[in-house]
Amino acid sequence: MGSIRNRLEILRLLDDLPQAIVASAAEVREFVERHELFGAGIGYVDAQLLAATMLSTDAALWTRDRRLHAPAQRLGLAYAPETR
Repeated sequence: MGSIRNRLEILRLLDDLPQAIVASAAEVREFVERHELFGAGIGYVDAQLLAATMLSTDAALWTRDRRLHAPAQRLGLAYAPETR
């Protein structure tokens, strides 16, 4: 965490953030098969992020990784910033 000002307050605020549901290894495997993510150029951690986003209420995945963004968008999981 480095040396940040108000470290304890920042850590407390981080503790208060909503938590995503963590998909089990079996859920990730099933998710990859069901959504045909094999050969998509993403790794296990990316698949875990997609599965966790799917399992978590009102969650969206915000990423600049093009390979991760493509399946997130296809599955309706990609964060779409509001345009002004």
